[in-house]
Parts: sequence; C-alpha cells; structure tokens
Amino acid sequence: MRHDSDTSALAERVVAYKSDPEKLRQATEFVDELIQQAKKQAELKQKEKDRRLIGSDRAVSVAKERSDAVDCDGFFNSDAIMT
Repeated sequence: MRHDSDTSALAERVVAYKSDPEKLRQATEFVDELIQQAKKQAELKQKEKDRRLIGSDRAVSVAKERSDAVDCDGFFNSDAIMT
C-alpha cells in the first residue's frame, strides 16, 4: 500500500510542477545540469580507462620487444634488436 501512496504523492507533485511554469523550468534546468554532469563524469572515466589501456598496450609491446631480443635458449638475439 505504501507504493500506491508514494505513486499518488509523486503524481500530485508532477501535476503541481506542470501547472507552474516556473517550477517546471527549475526542474528542467536541474535535470539538464544532472545530465551534463553525468556526461562529463562518463567522459572522464572513459579517458581514464583509455589511458590505462594505452599504457597496458604499451607495456605489452615493450615486453614483447624485450622477449624478441632473447632467443628461446635465453641468449641475447642481436638480430631482434637491429630490426
């Protein structure tokens, strides 16, 4: 039953906001700000993730270069360094 009362209370608040242009404008601005903040945070997290992946790819590349410089017997392979 609490769900029904919460739903009706929310419906009443929505009606009040829709009937008051100033409240509707404020609510719209607030939601727009939240969306912009969420976008910025998502972009920052993606950039951070990309940096970690690039760093990881570079580490793998360096490790591969180092392993190519040593042949399967564990001896230094000078041909791998020259290329």
